[in-house]
Amino acid sequence: MDKLVRKIIIAVVVVLLLVAAYIAISVIPDQIEQKNIDEIKAQTGDIDVMSTSVEYVKSVEVTNQSGTYTLEKDNEGTWGIKEYPNMQFEIISLESAVYEFINLKAIEEIDLPSDPAEYGFDNPTAKLKISLINGETREFILGKQVTGGKGDFFMDTVNNKAYVVSVYMADGLTREVNKYRKTKLGTIYSSDIKKFEINNSNGKMVMELLPSSYTSELAMSMTYPDKAALDETVADSVLGAVGDIMVVEFVEDNPSNLSKYGLSNPSLVLNIETSSDEYSLKFGDKDENGNVYAMLDGVGFVFTQNTNLYNACINITPYSLMSKFVNIVNISDVASITVEGKGKKHTLEIKSGDEFYIDGKKALTDSFRTVYQSIIGIKGSGLAKNNVSSETEYTIEFVYKNGESSKYEYASYDDLNYYVESDGKRGFITLKKGLSDMMDIVDELAKNPTKVID
Repeated sequence: MDKLVRKIIIAVVVVLLLVAAYIAISVIPDQIEQKNIDEIKAQTGDIDVMSTSVEYVKSVEVTNQSGTYTLEKDNEGTWGIKEYPNMQFEIISLESAVYEFINLKAIEEIDLPSDPAEYGFDNPTAKLKISLINGETREFILGKQVTGGKGDFFMDTVNNKAYVVSVYMADGLTREVNKYRKTKLGTIYSSDIKKFEINNSNGKMVMELLPSSYTSELAMSMTYPDKAALDETVADSVLGAVGDIMVVEFVEDNPSNLSKYGLSNPSLVLNIETSSDEYSLKFGDKDENGNVYAMLDGVGFVFTQNTNLYNACINITPYSLMSKFVNIVNISDVASITVEGKGKKHTLEIKSGDEFYIDGKKALTDSFRTVYQSIIGIKGSGLAKNNVSSETEYTIEFVYKNGESSKYEYASYDDLNYYVESDGKRGFITLKKGLSDMMDIVDELAKNPTKVID
């Protein structure tokens, strides 16, 4: 027995050693490499190349592969970019960049090369020009990367000195204008939405926050193409996808050809109204990264956005957005229900407290609620698209505590379905069997109001 235990222990130890070896070979080198990269990027150096206060700076001009841009203050003392007066920038990003550009440190100072091309100074990656309010100017150029990626060559052209600067500093000098732009174009809270309009290949659909027809509470309902209650699961998935309008990537300003982004004929347009703002978002094709091209009314550029909201709305149909319950009504709002059909008629009443009646006889509470669920549980099986006209076979009428009422009439649509009319307007079709089953359970309670009905 002891030998067997020792063999098992030895086997487990061997397995653990093999796992440790695998981790050391396959995981740890990657971690070490990433750590080295992070450490290299974190090195800013401790050799002062230039250091001054922001209050002494008139402007900072940066030239790199994206072009030339100048950071300067406006008349109110706010930093902006002179060449792009109409763009919205993150002010804190501009302020940080200015501070970064006027407080330059190097990892090491090196000798000037005999041939400027050796360090890439003949064809700089970036140029930096700092103009101070006293009229002094400082100019710098960024050369090529040091072999091994441990930094970049850098030159102070005024003082004729050469340095190696950090990757972090080089990244700042090659930054394009779009990196300073505001990426949050709007903030929308789903709880603050008053109106939400979807336009896709299935047509136009509108949800609005409106007073209920029989209570004073506000509720989100469909108002177009039909007035109907919403399928809460579907509506919640749409509204739950709403959030900040964020730019993943700025694509093109003042675009002249929207068709290349699928935006000349957008696949999806959303019009969203909150208590304080209105937004109109257009969506086109997806880019190579899986994000979707978009435009926002009032903002003259194409950008990409993640597909959360797009995916939630692109395939929505009026039918999928509607509640499939034909006559869903909250029992707490109802005074009475009259059910009539196939030669039978019953009236269910809800009085103060937990008093329930059917045809004037007091009914068992649980059984009444079960029957009520069968009445409001009738579900649509589709939309009434064909112009069929038939005699009414069933009627369900709700009278609310506020004195108003709603009436649902069921007439034959085809062999399997009824169409439903409410206030003369057609909506769903529903299986005929659902109505006959409903009437059977109402009949059962009417015959014996104190019977337990599951």
